[in-house]
Amino acid sequence: MLHAGVPATFVGYARARAEGPGSEDFLDDQLRALKFEPTETYVFGLARLDGIQIVVLAVRDVVVDAMPKVVAPGAKVVLQGRIEGAFEDLRLLVDDGPSKVRTTDFVPTSDGRFKLELEAPSTEGRHLFEWTGEDPRGWRATLLTIPIYVGSTAPDTFGGALASEKPNPLDLKAWEKATTDRVNALRTAEGLEPVTANAALSMLAAQQASKYAENPLAVPNVMFDQLNASGLRTRDAFQYRGVTYNLYSRLDRALARPSVREQVLKPNFTRMAVAFKAQPKGGYADTWMLSEALGAFDSQALSAQLLKEVNRRRVSKALPALYENTQLAAMAQTFADKTCAGATDAGSTLETEARKLKGVVVRGYQVYTASVLVPALMRTDKSNNPQTPIRTTLTHAGVGACEKGKPGTDANELAVFLLAEAAPK
Repeated sequence: MLHAGVPATFVGYARARAEGPGSEDFLDDQLRALKFEPTETYVFGLARLDGIQIVVLAVRDVVVDAMPKVVAPGAKVVLQGRIEGAFEDLRLLVDDGPSKVRTTDFVPTSDGRFKLELEAPSTEGRHLFEWTGEDPRGWRATLLTIPIYVGSTAPDTFGGALASEKPNPLDLKAWEKATTDRVNALRTAEGLEPVTANAALSMLAAQQASKYAENPLAVPNVMFDQLNASGLRTRDAFQYRGVTYNLYSRLDRALARPSVREQVLKPNFTRMAVAFKAQPKGGYADTWMLSEALGAFDSQALSAQLLKEVNRRRVSKALPALYENTQLAAMAQTFADKTCAGATDAGSTLETEARKLKGVVVRGYQVYTASVLVPALMRTDKSNNPQTPIRTTLTHAGVGACEKGKPGTDANELAVFLLAEAAPK
């Protein structure tokens, strides 16, 4: 049954959304004022179909207990709540000023509960707490965004029209440049080198934006595969996409998100492309891409990156991180070098030598190959998901990596994980 006060509440929420993400708490407060207690659903966003604004409801991924709306700069803030979905590698991000982002990794209890204690931002104004997590497909998603007011008063009501007073730009190409300029302004404020345009990256962004304009629910392409195939080999990249009816609001909302700001401020990113495409029934779809340029192959640096990623995965599952054993690492590197050189019997030699080690019991090894090995492979590529390194009884590991064949080929790089348990005393 529709309550008389509910439509007005949704209108107020719609106005709040026009100011940026993170107004879900406003909706909850208003519904409680109407003697409703929000439980399993909350307003996820706004859609527009043939000129009609529609409120969309979705299952809540994070439930946060009562928290202060206004705090003093640097004050202690306690956040408690429950994660509702099957998410891993959970993070809380908070913006602290125009270009700073703080990140807190956390692991909930078995029933999804969490308790986080952190300092409020040091700068006054409206800030955002953003929870993110990795879904079962390996994609990182924003689960909830909540505003907090530092050193200022939270507004009682939200005013203003749903649409921005500024008209959309007629030249989308000029708007793409304006977006990159905004990102570079943030980077310059932090003393970072600006990102530069790249023709091949721009082509990929345009392809993705066109695909998304036709179907906003289209599954994104595997970004690393796209980049590698286009001659843009990289181990770190970021893609952000969305749909909007107002590009000014879209840009402000995107850069207000701590998760987006964290990525565009990565020091290692050197190139960026942005593409906007008009949708058939009105509105726009956009795709942002940033990446680093891949330097010379460094087996030690890559091995350290891959082990760090596996340990992130273990910690997100409440498992202890694997200890890096120098003997195991040396043996794994020898195995990798022999395999890249064409040896076919390196595995049997590895197992024979591994049994001689003191203090550990080797339980096996895993080999991964790709055109470019990236830490994200350990999370997102389900065909190469390292189930063995996640095994609960493991305590030690050694990782080796090598390069073979022509760069950019399907199996140009190889990594070996040699895994062990502590020997019984």
